[in-house]
Amino acid sequence: MTLSRISPHIEDGSLWMTAEAYEILGAICAALAENGAESRLIVTCRYLKADTLPPHRLHLESLAGMSSSDIDKICFPLDKEVRQQLKTQRIIHIADGNPRLLKWLLEVIQQPGIAADELLNRLEATEQKFRENILAQTLLDALEPEEQKFLARLSVFHLPVTVEIINAISPSTSFLQKLVSLSLVESATTHPTQPANYRVTTILEPLLENLLSEKEWLKTRQKAVREVYQVWWEETNKFCADDKAIEIIRLGLLAEQWEIAIRVGDIVAVDWDNNSRFLEALELCQQILTVVLDYRILGSIARAKYNLGLVEDALANYQQALDLCPTVDLKEKSIILSNMAWLIAQQGDTKTAVSYWQESLEIDERIGNFPGKGATLNNMAEVIARQGNIEQALYFWQESLKIIEHIGEFKDKATILNNMANAIVNQGDIEQGISLLDKSLNINKSVGNILGQAENLANIGCVAGKTGDISRQIELNLQAIELFAQVKAYGQMATVLRYIGIIDKSNGLVYLAQAIWLTLRIQAPLGDTIELIRALYDAVLQGDELEALLGTTAILFCKHQSEGYPQLEELQEHSFKMILGAAGVQGIDTQEAFDTWVVQQRLNDPEYFLPRLNQRLEEIVEDAWLFDRSQVSLGD
Repeated sequence: MTLSRISPHIEDGSLWMTAEAYEILGAICAALAENGAESRLIVTCRYLKADTLPPHRLHLESLAGMSSSDIDKICFPLDKEVRQQLKTQRIIHIADGNPRLLKWLLEVIQQPGIAADELLNRLEATEQKFRENILAQTLLDALEPEEQKFLARLSVFHLPVTVEIINAISPSTSFLQKLVSLSLVESATTHPTQPANYRVTTILEPLLENLLSEKEWLKTRQKAVREVYQVWWEETNKFCADDKAIEIIRLGLLAEQWEIAIRVGDIVAVDWDNNSRFLEALELCQQILTVVLDYRILGSIARAKYNLGLVEDALANYQQALDLCPTVDLKEKSIILSNMAWLIAQQGDTKTAVSYWQESLEIDERIGNFPGKGATLNNMAEVIARQGNIEQALYFWQESLKIIEHIGEFKDKATILNNMANAIVNQGDIEQGISLLDKSLNINKSVGNILGQAENLANIGCVAGKTGDISRQIELNLQAIELFAQVKAYGQMATVLRYIGIIDKSNGLVYLAQAIWLTLRIQAPLGDTIELIRALYDAVLQGDELEALLGTTAILFCKHQSEGYPQLEELQEHSFKMILGAAGVQGIDTQEAFDTWVVQQRLNDPEYFLPRLNQRLEEIVEDAWLFDRSQVSLGD
C-alpha cells in the first residue's frame, strides 16, 4: 500500500502532521499489525522530520531523483516525436529528477499546436507554478542568513555530492540535516554501504541568486570544480561516469577554470567520437567553444563534424586548431596535421595531404608517439591504394599493424584490417579479402564499435556484389545503413544508399532519393555529390521535372565549392550537361529560350527549387525511410 502526497496534510507554518491525517495513518498501521499479513506500507511526503512525528515504527528514508531508466519509463508511452523533444534535455532539466513534476510537464508537451519556443516558455511557466506550490520561498524566508548562504553555496552542484566535497566550499556543514528535513536539500544513497549524497534541487536556483555576490558565487564555483575534478577525475584516473564529467565541465566553464573544462571536455568528446556518439560530441564541443576558444576542442569538434558529413566545416575547424596550437604541444599538432591530411585527401588534393602526413610522421618520430604514427601510416596507405599503388599501401598497412598490435589498440587494428581487405579485394583476391573483413567485423563486435561494424557490412556487401550476389549485397548494405543510422553517420549512409540505389532495380529510386535528401543536409565531397545527383537524374523518366531540379542543384553545389577544388571544372561541366539535357527534352534549343525557361521554371531561385526538390524526393520515398528524418537537422 502506498500513501502519496501527505504534504498537503502538514499544518500551515509547521512541519507537524494534522490530527486527522495522523489518525488515518495510525488506523492503517494498526490494521496491518493486527492482520499479521506480509503487507507493506509506504508513505511519501515532501516535508517530513523524525521529531515531528508522533511515536511510530516507520523507517524514514530519503530518495534520490529519478535515474535515466526511470525517466525512460515515464517517457516511453509518449509519441515518438515527443520523446525526441525530451532528448533536448531542457524538459528533463526543468523536471530535475522529480517524477510528479515530469508527468505534469508532459501534459503540457502533448497539447496540440504548440510551437517549439512557445512550448519551452509554457514549460518554464509551469515550473514557476510548481515552485509556488511547494512553498519554497516561504521555507527559504524562515532560514537564518547563514543557512541561506550555505544552501546557495551547495546549489552550485547539480549532482549529489558527499559531505567531504561540501566541506571544500563551506567551513561548516552543521545546517545540512535541518535543510534535508525541510526538503530543501535532497539526501540519498544508492548502496547500503555508500555515504549519503546531497544536492539542492535546481528548481530553487532562481530563488537563491541574490543570496551571494558575484564574487562569492565565482569563488564558490572555483572551489567546487577544483574539488570534484580532484575526487571524480584525478583520483579515478579519468574513469568517472559521463554525468560527473559533464558536471566538471559545466562548473569549470562557470568558474572560469578553463583548463579543467577543456582537459575533461577534450577527453570526453574524443571518447564519444570513438564510440560513434558524434552528435553528442559535437554538442559538447559547441557548449565549450561558446565560452572559450581552444585548439584541442576545435580539433575534437572537427572530428565530430567530419563523421556527421560536415566536411568543409571540419576542415575549417582543423585549420583554426592548427593556427592556435602552441609550438610546445607537438603531439596535438601531429594529430591535427594527420586529420587535416585525411580530409584534404578525401577532396582529391593528394599532394597537399601527403605533405601534411609527412610533417605529422616527423613529429611522431621525434616525440615517440607510436599510436599517432600507426594512425597516420594507415591513412596514407588508404590514399596510396586508391592511386593504384597497392604494394606500397600494403607495406604501410603492415607497418601500421605492427605498431597497433604492439600497443594493443584493437579498434584501430579492425580499421586497418578493413582497409587492407578492400585493397586486396580490388586486386582480385576475394577469399583473402573476406577473411580480413570477417576478422575486422569480429573485433568491432567485441569492442562495441557500431560504426566499424557498419563499414564492415557495407564492404562485405560490395564483395558479394563483385561475385554477382546482388541480393546478398543489398541485404548487407541495408544492415549497414541501419547501423549507420544508429550512430548518425549520415555521410557513410548516403554513400551506401547510392550504391544500392544504382544496383536495386525495384527500389533504386527510393534509395537514391533518400541519399540526395541526406546530401542536401550534410556536407559530402563534391565529386560524390555530383555522382549521386547524376545517378538519380539517369534513373527518372525523361522529361520529368526532377531532371531540371537535379541539374540546377548540381550547379549550385559547384558554385559553393572553393575555386581550388580538384576537378571542379569537370564537375561543373557534368552539372551543366544535366540542366542542358533537361532543357533539350523540353525543346529548348537556343540560349535565349534557355534563359527564359530557367526564369519561368524558377531554376535561378534556390529558395524555390531546393524546397521543391525536397518535396519531390519525399514523394518518391513516401513511408519507406530507412532512418529517422527528425534526427537530421545539421544542415537545415
